[in-house]
Amino acid sequence: MTNNNLFLICPFSSVEPFIRSKYGNENYFLTAPAGYFKFEEEPYLQEVRNFIARNNPDNIYIVHDTSCRFLRAVVSEQEEQPEVTVCKPILEVFQRNRHAIMEAPDTEAKVEKLAEYSMVQQTTHWVQSQVLGREIKKHGIQIKGLITNRQEQACKEVEINLMMD
Repeated sequence: MTNNNLFLICPFSSVEPFIRSKYGNENYFLTAPAGYFKFEEEPYLQEVRNFIARNNPDNIYIVHDTSCRFLRAVVSEQEEQPEVTVCKPILEVFQRNRHAIMEAPDTEAKVEKLAEYSMVQQTTHWVQSQVLGREIKKHGIQIKGLITNRQEQACKEVEINLMMD
């Protein structure tokens, strides 16, 4: 495996050590609750663009762990969602794909489905951003998904196929 990856992780999921054990220590990490980043903040986007230009990662991985409390709360359709702004985009993804997600046989599979749909939405935001999209395309960076399950010491890469024109 390459060691020049950028992993987008949730700071609450504590997956960085697990990812390092699987992908090596020479990778980069950015954190945001549930791995959702604020694309409306121009200074932040400029910093991420500068980071990408300096470090030229081969891949950007959007990471979700199956134990993520935000994903689990949405899938279980709890009356009281965690009071975190990040739940709003997750809930929107869930509502758009509810039928496909709820067809999954158990909670774990539902969380994985929601994670996959969320990764596609997040990738769309990354590539559509004028600031980041150009940089990602210029460097030929692949955006991938990674679903981790620390309880089972497993991870599954998810190919995200979006046109980058």
